[in-house]
Formats: sequence, C-alpha cells, structure tokens
Amino acid sequence: MKLFGMLMEKEDIEPNESTYSTFIKGLCKIGDITKAVQLLRSMEKWNYRPTVVMYSTIIDSLCKDGNIDDALSLLSEMRGSHIVPDVVTYTSLIHGLCISERWEDATRMLKDMIELNIFPDVVTFSMLVDSLCKERRTEDAEGILGIMIRRGEKPNVITYNALIDGYCLQGQMKKAKEVFNSLVDKGLEPDIRSYNILINGFCNKMNLDEAMDLFREIPCKGLKPATETYNTLLKGLLEVGNVIQ
Repeated sequence: MKLFGMLMEKEDIEPNESTYSTFIKGLCKIGDITKAVQLLRSMEKWNYRPTVVMYSTIIDSLCKDGNIDDALSLLSEMRGSHIVPDVVTYTSLIHGLCISERWEDATRMLKDMIELNIFPDVVTFSMLVDSLCKERRTEDAEGILGIMIRRGEKPNVITYNALIDGYCLQGQMKKAKEVFNSLVDKGLEPDIRSYNILINGFCNKMNLDEAMDLFREIPCKGLKPATETYNTLLKGLLEVGNVIQ
C-alpha cells in the first residue's frame, strides 16, 4: 500500500484495473475486507469501473467470514451499478447462506440465478446439496438434484457422495445403498470417499457385516483403502466387541 501511494503521489503514475484487482485480492487474503471495499469505491477517482471479479472476490471473503448481509448489500450495489453478477458471485452467496442456515434464501438465490440465465454449474449444485444433506434435509437436497438434472447439468460423484452421506446421517442405509448402487447406471464409478461414507454409515448402525463386505469390495474396484477406511472399521469392530475379525 505504501508503494501504491508512492507511485501515485510522487511519480504521478495512475493505477489501472489490474492494480486494483491485485490489491483487492491481496487485502481479502489477509482479511482486511474493509480496506478492500474502500479501495473498490475509490476507483471512481481515476474513472475506473469495478469489475465483476473484484466484487466477487470481496463477496466471497465476506461470505467466508459469515458477513452474509454485507455480502448481499454488495450484491445490490453491483446491480445498482449495472455490473452483472456471474456464477462465481452467486456460488459464494449461496454457500454463505447455507453456512448461515438461511435455506430459503439460498434456494431463492438459486432460482434468481436461473431466472437471470446465469446457469449454476456442478460446483454450485453440489455445494448446495452437500450443505442441505449435512443439515439432514435430504428431501430438499433431492429437489435441488432434480433441478440440476432438468437444467441439463450432470451430477458427478461428489454430488452423489453428498446425498449418500445425507442418508447415512439420517440412518437411512437402504436409501444410501440405493444411491451408491445407482452410480454405475449413471455412468459414474464410486470413489474411496463413497465407500468410506457408506462404511461409516453401516458401522454407526452396528451393521458390521455390510461394512466388511464393502471393505472387501474396494480392491476389486481398483481402489485402495485410506486411513479413514481402516479407522472407521476399527472403531466399528471395537464398539461391537469384535477384536478377532
């Protein structure tokens, strides 16, 4: 910032958009969002117009810090300046709303995106599905998955892992296994994360036979058990008193 001031005041060198963008990104990284916003608004002095990337960078930082209302105010400011938000802007806001457990607002934000022809990508959808599942709102997550498929966005294994995890958290192991088994039909292959989630779910339900069957299946699928896999099984076996298997 000292160098920035020196260049402008002593050598009369005007900053450009790249200068501002670099500073805003750096300030957000160190958590000085207030100064980043001040810098954004000072651009008018040099007749520069803030870009969607600059706004999105600050909005993302605000959302990660839990300042979702400030982020929403910045979104309104963007629109007022006729700067169109993009998928990155909306993804950050939806994530922030999910963290704040403002589910209705998050769903409304998703619908706003679609109405504005700003198409959510697989990252946006998967993040929303994951957040809803963590709150045991699997029906709502299924609804988002339906919107995703209708919009022509293909869910990936990360999306389905989130749904499997949601059913496991609710103890609905039959539904979790159905989603797991449906992956191949959808042209996807379960990864080690898929197995870990399902094994953990069966261990929590004290169904160690199913958990062990899944564990034995892992190498047959060309996968390698992770430390998490072994830790989950060890914990499950010890809880049922099986120290021999």
